[in-house]
Amino acid sequence: MGVTFNANASSVTPSATLTDGAGDAMSATFAFDETGFSAEITPEQTLDPSTAYELAIDVCGNSATTDFQTSDLGLPVRDGLESLDTNTYVFNIGDASFTEPAGLGAVLTSFMDTPLLLHVMDASSSTVDLALMQGRERSDGSFDVDSDVIVFSSRPLDVAFFELETDWSIEYGCATIPMYEMALQGTFSSDGERIGGGRLTTLLDTRDMGCLAGLGSDPDAICSLGDTFGVSCEDCPDGNPWCMSTHARLETFERVPTPEVLNFD
Repeated sequence: MGVTFNANASSVTPSATLTDGAGDAMSATFAFDETGFSAEITPEQTLDPSTAYELAIDVCGNSATTDFQTSDLGLPVRDGLESLDTNTYVFNIGDASFTEPAGLGAVLTSFMDTPLLLHVMDASSSTVDLALMQGRERSDGSFDVDSDVIVFSSRPLDVAFFELETDWSIEYGCATIPMYEMALQGTFSSDGERIGGGRLTTLLDTRDMGCLAGLGSDPDAICSLGDTFGVSCEDCPDGNPWCMSTHARLETFERVPTPEVLNFD
């Protein structure tokens, strides 16, 4: 969860406490962005789904409280995991919220607006077979598959939570963008109509991306742009210094009609 202060609070060590309806309390930690005004709050324990909480924040003796209720994410799928079979979900990378690289996320999303499609090939009571692919939206709002398909077989689910790991590469406009050690996670909602709490982490190879930002074909273009934000590139697996650690929140994958071209029989 996120919070925004009206001044730079990163140096004054604010505290946060979460209390549920039964009066049980837990502390939480802050992770501030580069401005010091906004922070992500991480509870010391996992919050229960569909539960009311009070959040209390104290900054130098000044306190504020707010009430909220968690979503149904984390509850079992009502009709069983088998009901997810053949569902397809979409998320547009351009809607992602980047926590890393700090300050450069808005630049990345301005030209990386490709949809990601996640298709449930098969589902049992404890595992799912998932297919991940790049999509392309048609004029009627449906989607075509616009990349090779990566299949993840027999992925275990923790109630409704999944995590996928792979090396991948997406094609976007003039650029081929490798994504090393990509990890994608999310949780199916209890009605199966969406995936929430999505997180994407990867080592992003930026060497082809300069053309997307109008910076030409120089493989160092995005890294040089990152320097202006105080963001440093690091070595890629091939030893070239053009990779960037990337963390993004993909809050919701909405269910969409399954593309007709998806046939895994």
